[in-house]
Amino acid sequence: MPIRKRHLFRLIHRLHADQYLLIMLISFAGSISLTRLGLYLTGYPQLGGGTLHIAHVLWGGLLLFASTLLPLIFANRVVRIWSAILSGVGVGLFIDEVGKFITSTNDYFYPAAAPIIYVFFLIAVLVYLSVRRHHRHDPAEGLYSLIQQLEEIVDGSLTEEERKKMIGKVEHLQNRIHGKELLRMCTTILDFLNDPEYKLPEEKETFWDKSLDQFERFEKKNLHHRVSRVLLSIGFLFLVGWLIIIPTRSILVPLDSAHIQVLITDLFGPRLAQSPTGLIGFQGMILLQALTSFLAFVTALILFLRKEKFALQLGFVTLIFSLTIVNLVTFYFDQFSTISSAIFQAILLVALLRYRHRFGNLPNSK
Repeated sequence: MPIRKRHLFRLIHRLHADQYLLIMLISFAGSISLTRLGLYLTGYPQLGGGTLHIAHVLWGGLLLFASTLLPLIFANRVVRIWSAILSGVGVGLFIDEVGKFITSTNDYFYPAAAPIIYVFFLIAVLVYLSVRRHHRHDPAEGLYSLIQQLEEIVDGSLTEEERKKMIGKVEHLQNRIHGKELLRMCTTILDFLNDPEYKLPEEKETFWDKSLDQFERFEKKNLHHRVSRVLLSIGFLFLVGWLIIIPTRSILVPLDSAHIQVLITDLFGPRLAQSPTGLIGFQGMILLQALTSFLAFVTALILFLRKEKFALQLGFVTLIFSLTIVNLVTFYFDQFSTISSAIFQAILLVALLRYRHRFGNLPNSK
């Protein structure tokens, strides 16, 4: 019989890791948006007096410390959920003050701070997508996943569907692992799951389950193919109107440096207008927003013409381009309107992916 290898230093993906990362991302984005909005509405108050200033980066560090302690002390799955929430809020409060870290004057309003925060968030999104696409299920990872899922038996949250999946997982692992002790462990777990005396707790539909069921019923009843196509087209047209405002205003003035400075001052204040980088970046932003507006308009037009396969491909590329490149430049000039725009674009991207999932294989979607 082959000798079982030791994997003391091998990294194994945690069960539900993608869910924890998603919770962290939502908490991260929410904390930054609400913090900057709250500071803007309250006139950027300072907690402290004289030489004492308690910045919110300290609260971020405290939450990060708490999010690290919780899973080290407690084993419940709910603790990992709270750890994801606290880590997202904590890192949001921490990185929100990046402008103070990268300038000798501790400048919170440094224009490059918002793009740096956005890049950091995009990197976190890429990590989430990478983990979500992870499908490698070797024996070692399968055993770790099985052991972690046993927590749900202890918590009393295992459902009948999950029990059937666990039984299938154990039966699959029995044919792939080596070692009598591991085979015996799998056999014991399988006997327990198949024991007729083992009664699952009564299933209770959670708030999220009820909300999802209600949405799916509403979707099937009201958002049929034609209505969904029209709404998606309107969403892209709305994006066109949102992005074309600044490029349209720039067309109405001569494109020399003096007039551009006046326009930047009118839109974003005198600080960026006096920066050579700001002038160049503003011209690049105009071109990028105009290009994105054009692509979004073409997407909406093709959707109306029912050339859905190409429209969905073009719309996906347009939104990814806008979320990753265009917003990165726009954040340099205006954080608040760009936050709203990025949220809308993310919602539109989710709607496009949902539309493709529901109607992408229909005959008239080609």
